[in-house]
Amino acid sequence: MQVTRSSEVPDDRMEPANFSGPVTSRFLGAYDVLDGNVLLVSFPAGVRTAWHSHPGGQFLFVTDGRGRVGTRDGEVAHLQVGDLVHAPPGEEHWHGGAEDAAVTHLAVNHGATEWLEAVED
Repeated sequence: MQVTRSSEVPDDRMEPANFSGPVTSRFLGAYDVLDGNVLLVSFPAGVRTAWHSHPGGQFLFVTDGRGRVGTRDGEVAHLQVGDLVHAPPGEEHWHGGAEDAAVTHLAVNHGATEWLEAVED
């Protein structure tokens, strides 16, 4: 068993090129079974990722606030605490804070993130 104490892991700023504003994350571990990692990610209101995908998919679990997630087909889902999102392997998507509210979510990433272009309004 492996226990990661959130209180012992510092927050880090995410790579600015992949987000529309300042985003922080707390790395909770990399796991062979995932071929990926687990992050606690916080977005200010209105800030979102660039388009991206994961070869093995991604799960997002909203822990605080309200957020949004969108796909290439134009679908945008509004998220609240307790919502779980599954982006299947290879699906290009974005996610972030609601226009008027910050969001924090637990991201379980299967495989390395493939970053793409910025999301246009």
